[in-house]
Amino acid sequence: MREVAQFIVGSEAFFGGMPGFTPHDHDILFIMDEWDYPGKSAIIRKDGKDMFLYPDKGLRLIDECVRQNDPFTAGKFLVPEFCEYIGATVSDIKPLCSLFERMDDKHRYETYIYKQYISNNGFFLTEEQLAEAFSIYLKARTGSATASLPSPRTSSPQDPT
Repeated sequence: MREVAQFIVGSEAFFGGMPGFTPHDHDILFIMDEWDYPGKSAIIRKDGKDMFLYPDKGLRLIDECVRQNDPFTAGKFLVPEFCEYIGATVSDIKPLCSLFERMDDKHRYETYIYKQYISNNGFFLTEEQLAEAFSIYLKARTGSATASLPSPRTSSPQDPT
């Protein structure tokens, strides 16, 4: 097994570097070239990092996510760089809707981001949408929804215009 790509996923993919954001862990998705575990992915937790190992299956990963019916796997399909890598469009992630609707409170920001991507018809958020997503995240994690509008960052899923 050899790593062919890696992506920061989870809250850090959206809010990393924003004032007031302190990640509780670091989630990294590794795409592997060969995979000996058909229909499975792997999670390794070590030193505050959650490492997700997925086979290099392109769009078929979305179908597998739907089949597994686990809401916590859906958020990875919100990371624009990952979606670009597997060749996904916003239309391709629409089958994940029922998974996002079942997110727990701590991951409700992902449901919001999903809905904004569908509305925007693209893997981007306006500054206002990003601030709202961050507010939802903060409220669930800290009980406070205080979030200022972020400064645009090139590495976040911002509006490309």
